Amino acid sequence: MRPDSPHPRWLLLAMLLAGGAAAQQDDLAQRAARAAAAADWQLAQGLYAELTKQQTDDPAAWYQLGVSTLNAGGDTSQALAAFSRARELGQPAPPVLFGIARAHAQAKDRSAMFAAIDEMVALGPSRGLLRNLQSNPAFEFVRSEPAFAAALQALTPCTSARYRDFDFWLGQWRVVSPTDQPLGRNTVVKTLDGCMLTESWESAGGGAKGFSINYYDSASDRWTQTYRDNTGNIAGWPDLRGGLREGAMVLENLENPQNMSRWTWTRIDSNKVRQMAESSSDGGQNWQVVWDSYYLRETESVPNLAVQ
Repeated sequence: MRPDSPHPRWLLLAMLLAGGAAAQQDDLAQRAARAAAAADWQLAQGLYAELTKQQTDDPAAWYQLGVSTLNAGGDTSQALAAFSRARELGQPAPPVLFGIARAHAQAKDRSAMFAAIDEMVALGPSRGLLRNLQSNPAFEFVRSEPAFAAALQALTPCTSARYRDFDFWLGQWRVVSPTDQPLGRNTVVKTLDGCMLTESWESAGGGAKGFSINYYDSASDRWTQTYRDNTGNIAGWPDLRGGLREGAMVLENLENPQNMSRWTWTRIDSNKVRQMAESSSDGGQNWQVVWDSYYLRETESVPNLAVQ
């Protein structure tokens, strides 16, 4: 052994001390989490304050310190400092920004509050942030302001104009052929808080039934339709994708050049829609009409089912 090498006993003691410190920190974090879960905010605030002294680079601990400080009715400037530190360390932006907005709201700093809300809106729609802004009493003093209402609208998912591209298809319809022969009935409604259209089809004879979901994907900027019927022939109904073309909804599946399909919904007027399907077996050089129908509105009311 070299003369200047640490004695094995000292190494063992150092390891034991380090392990004990880590165990104490873990115990402190667990106690703080239990206090927060029990809504004992003053205790949680004290424990998280101690934890951030021991773990200065833990973003979650700093964030929870900010939350517990606000919930305990503490100094909003201390909460803001905790949220800022959490943000610097990489805590996810949405909850931190809400905490910052809430702290400014509790301090009645309207300008700083709206600046934080604007940052939240810039992140895109979020039902979680929307619920928090709607339910937290700190924002009561601005609830009637147009700017706050606009922020809530911007945070609400599926409310941009693109999500309404297919609204002309909503309703209860009697479906007929171009020669006015009855083909069936269809009901198209909005579901999932406006994020999806669902179609329920039944043929005139009552034997064939089908159901489709239709939704806009903002990431790909495309509409998608998935249709299934009571034949169980999933392969016969591949997903269709597309969007508006000159006011008509055009959804296609072009993956197989020998079996390409294109469906088009055209608004004739507020009470009439044409639905036409075409197929191609030569890579899209030639198209044949395989379905042609007209939707005649049965009722002026358009149901809007809220599906959880």
